[in-house]
Amino acid sequence: MSAKIKILIFIVITSAILVLFSVWWVRTSPKDNSFIPDPTKSSQNIISKNTLKQTNIQQTQKKGLERDPFKFGVLSTSKKKVKRTTIVLQGFFKLNGEYSAFINDKLVKKNDKIIDWTVKKITKNQVVLVKKGQKKILKAKKY
Repeated sequence: MSAKIKILIFIVITSAILVLFSVWWVRTSPKDNSFIPDPTKSSQNIISKNTLKQTNIQQTQKKGLERDPFKFGVLSTSKKKVKRTTIVLQGFFKLNGEYSAFINDKLVKKNDKIIDWTVKKITKNQVVLVKKGQKKILKAKKY
């Protein structure tokens, strides 16, 4: 055999041995994550959003104010819970010659109450709701 082939075989065998040794070394070595920096021990103060939110809530509670959960950053002095509701128009039906609407999983007719609103009029594609002089019109969307 020529010297070039012997050198080539030697390089292939030693590289295979090195690969097998490195695989064995990685699998048997303990899983020490010391190379990952610990954010609590770093020189910079890294504060998570939850910690900031918690300190803000504690500061507002010290002042006697309560944070409004619906508005971020707005403080309210009252502890009264506001009832927040949505009205979802789901469809229309024609029963016995008059229109009915399917709102919030309920079949409603004229003069029925939905939350605080009264149904004033139902047509083929819209519902008119009335509450204390306010008027709200729910229109059907075409898809």
